[in-house]
Amino acid sequence: MKRTLWIAVCVVMACIGLMGPALPRAYAIPGGRDGGSQTRVRIALIGAKIGGITPQGHAEYRVDGTQRQLNVEVEKVNLANGTVLSVNVNGVSVGTLTLLAGTRELELNTKNRVAVPVIKHGDVVTVSMGANVLLMGAF
Repeated sequence: MKRTLWIAVCVVMACIGLMGPALPRAYAIPGGRDGGSQTRVRIALIGAKIGGITPQGHAEYRVDGTQRQLNVEVEKVNLANGTVLSVNVNGVSVGTLTLLAGTRELELNTKNRVAVPVIKHGDVVTVSMGANVLLMGAF
């Protein structure tokens, strides 16, 4: 199922010519917890124009020892203030964003005793309003 979804995402992105910016970028940063390194993977979230404005966003997943963090940020979402958007990983809700001036950020961090999904290559992040996917990207 995950492989089929990943292939579908790749086909859609390739068809609209946006595959390059959506490719994940992984890197290790020295100086993580306990002298180790921190791993970060950042992806672009892409979507179709809303009222003539193309929404933008990104998702970043960090692992530092046993601590995990997932940040999802959206910008230029041409919807009214107070609009609630759902953030999903592989179709499972991980939180919501309430728009203010077309932007918002969701931050999930295990150090705050919040559930953070374990992200793997191929996992898909979507930002939706109801059944309408506004932004998406794959790790």
